[in-house]
Order: sequence, then structure tokens, then C-alpha cells
Amino acid sequence: MPEEDNKKTDTVPRNDNRDDGVLYVGIDLGTSRTAVSASNGIRETTFTAVGYPKDIVSRKLFRGRKALFGEEAINKRTSLNFHQPLAKGVIKSDDAEKKAAADIIAHALGMARLRKGDLVYAVIGAPAQASMGNKRLVIESVRELADSVIICSEPFAVA
Repeated sequence: MPEEDNKKTDTVPRNDNRDDGVLYVGIDLGTSRTAVSASNGIRETTFTAVGYPKDIVSRKLFRGRKALFGEEAINKRTSLNFHQPLAKGVIKSDDAEKKAAADIIAHALGMARLRKGDLVYAVIGAPAQASMGNKRLVIESVRELADSVIICSEPFAVA
């Protein structure tokens, strides 16, 4: 009987993971590469490049996809309106570059494999030279995809 007294028995199952249904995502928006790290174990990188089909022939070639990202966009850039919106560390002010930056951010969040119903908390590292307008654009791009977002200067994130 003394052996049975030493055994611990819990009648109520414990849930030690209090973050069920929450996905934490970190995105580093780099001038040449974008990296994504998420609490679900995803670790991905891609080139910070996006391309949109130039014409109807390109659209057919890419099977109706509206945009190509990363290495695929770089390899097929002759058939695309090609953008590297963070190439100089800041998002250029024209509308096409703003749209490209927003699409890259949305693509980066998609790389984290979000599940429907999860709360998404994102921390995004922006280049040190990014202006307040650039940071606002990043927040607006993520607003519909994440429940909470913080912009962090990359040097601060490294520290």
C-alpha cells in the first residue's frame, strides 16, 4: 500500500500551453531577403521581390496567379512588372511600390501558415532608414491579417 501512496494522480487534465489558438509571428523585412519565424515552428526566408504579370500571355503562363514572390519572381522577371520595394532600405513613395510592399508582407504572413481562428500577434522588423510613413504602411498592410502588430527597428531587434 505505501507504493500506491507515492503515485500522483490528477483527475483534471492540465493544459500547460496557455497560448492555444495564438500564433506569434516575427518578420524581418530586409532589403534583399525577408525572413519569417513563427511559434508553430515555421522558419522561412524569401527574396524581398514581387512581380505582377505584364500582359495576358504572362497571366496565362502563370496560370492566373496575380503575383509571384521571391526567387520565382526573380527568375521570371522578364515576364513581370518586377518590384523590390525595400531595395534601398525604404519603401518608395509611388503607389506600385507601396502595393508591392504590402503584398510581400501579406505573403510573408502566409508563409507562417496561419490557421483560421488563431489570434495572430506579429512583430515586424523594419529597416533602420524606414520613415514613419513606411512604418504606417507596414501596419496598414498587416492590420487585416494580424490581431496585433508591432514595428521594431532592425538594429533594436538585433540588440
